[in-house]
Amino acid sequence: MTDWSWLVPLPVVLPLSGAGLTLALYRRPRVQRVVSLVTLTLVAVVAAALLVLADAGPVVVEIGDWAAPVGINLVADRLSALMLTVSSVVILCVLIYSLAQGREDGERFAP
Repeated sequence: MTDWSWLVPLPVVLPLSGAGLTLALYRRPRVQRVVSLVTLTLVAVVAAALLVLADAGPVVVEIGDWAAPVGINLVADRLSALMLTVSSVVILCVLIYSLAQGREDGERFAP
């Protein structure tokens, strides 16, 4: 069986890297929209994968291979994976709606 514990930190890392990339591309709003859409789609896919993985039991990752009292543990159980999946799908729907709404507004408002 393959160890899928590397998926646990991705819902934190992906949005942070996507935000940094959109900040770097501040002069290109269309590319920013594509980056945000791709990032949130990836987060939703990872959240759904974590939901499937957490069905067998909690998935635990020790960041930096340090033990619990000293290090940081990330845990994905059924409830946290379900909440992550629901929130990422809702955020993705809101992003798609806001991207479609921005086209109707034209150039009157900031991107």
